[in-house]
Amino acid sequence: MGTGKKQWIKACFWAFVAGALIVAPLDFYHTYVGAERYLFDNALTITKANWPFYLPIQMGLIGVAVLIFWTLFRLYVLDPFWGPEIPTGPGSKVLMPACIFFIILGYVIGDVFTGNPNHASVSMLLFMLSLIYVIIFHSKHQVLIFVIVALMGPFSEWVLLDPRLGYYEFVQKDFFGRAPFWLFFVYGWVGIFIHQLSRDLPRLDSNA
Repeated sequence: MGTGKKQWIKACFWAFVAGALIVAPLDFYHTYVGAERYLFDNALTITKANWPFYLPIQMGLIGVAVLIFWTLFRLYVLDPFWGPEIPTGPGSKVLMPACIFFIILGYVIGDVFTGNPNHASVSMLLFMLSLIYVIIFHSKHQVLIFVIVALMGPFSEWVLLDPRLGYYEFVQKDFFGRAPFWLFFVYGWVGIFIHQLSRDLPRLDSNA
């Protein structure tokens, strides 16, 4: 197996681990404290939080899917158009733990400010400050994935939150009556995390 394929497998593995061991427990935390509710109760759920036991697998697979989509888009569309990324800002050893911190912070805000009249304002202020920071100090590749994931993530959740699906719901329904605004902040930093994880991956048609 070539070095390039090993890099892809390693990156996908860590994307799965991040989704399963970081995002899934945060989802459980939100369900447990009542900021989020799953709308079914059967053999697929555990604990009084009514939390689906398969969520770590679901979140892990979502992490892998986002990594693959972004990396292929960057390598085959973005880099030929913009040129390879010129890294700016802090390196991965600093930035990736910072991303994890901000993701956790977003979930904490989603709990602490649920029902607070300033919920939407605080969430969007954090998102805008983060976006301004990324624009000033990071590469245009990082700015793009911050914006793409920050928009696609909440929109995807908005679709899944259709009451007709009866899957889950948030108590705070800021975004067109379904999703909370803290999702924009969290998904933006998820995008930066995924970019850092996939930054050195080669094209699939390379000889590496």
